[in-house]
Amino acid sequence: MTAPKGQRKTFPEQAILAQWLDEGLKKKFKSAKELAAILDIDATAVTRLRQNERRFLAHELDVIGRYIEEPVPLEGTGFTHTGTFNVPLGPPLPTLRLEQGVRLVPTIAVEVIAAANVWREAPPPSAVAERIAASADSRVAGLMQYACRLESQPHCYAICVKYDDIRSRPMAGDTVHVRRTRSEQYEDTIRVVRVANDRVRLQMENAADIDFPMAVTSDVDIELKGLVIGYFETARF
Repeated sequence: MTAPKGQRKTFPEQAILAQWLDEGLKKKFKSAKELAAILDIDATAVTRLRQNERRFLAHELDVIGRYIEEPVPLEGTGFTHTGTFNVPLGPPLPTLRLEQGVRLVPTIAVEVIAAANVWREAPPPSAVAERIAASADSRVAGLMQYACRLESQPHCYAICVKYDDIRSRPMAGDTVHVRRTRSEQYEDTIRVVRVANDRVRLQMENAADIDFPMAVTSDVDIELKGLVIGYFETARF
């Protein structure tokens, strides 16, 4: 996600879903607060869905449809059905055998090594070659996942989905993969979003805060690359 340009991002392909939800919640005995509780999300997230400022997730559609008692309008929305979001996933994910002949799980690529104040010109070969288990969280079913290895904790990985696929703007409390770029070099970090007085700051321990977006006079570009949805830790032996 790149820095906003004074205009809130919306999702044109999902405008029909936003309208569907908005009209459904206008029915008697229907409320955004109650739907938020059913979906286990904040009421402000339902408001952003109605305003087409948050991307609908596949697993939410069936729940919303049952609540507002309306069929889900899938045509033209990017959803093939209400269980899987229609994004180009490429070939089937490689699998990691946890127990011989017992269990297989999808794996994802470790694309970067996250470290504050470490500026790189290319991904380290060790990161490119690694794969870890993907998140099985149904809330991100169908969304492309990738991982960041934490340089300060070599056995720990942050599992991410692309920020633009799940958020239209930074949300307080989000843990995010942040990329800063200057000239031909870049730095990757995992930070927490803090919002106060309409000011967004990206924070992490033992590193200076970053304003988002950065001042127009800065020679550094900043991008929210991913939303952290979980962590993976390898066994130490």
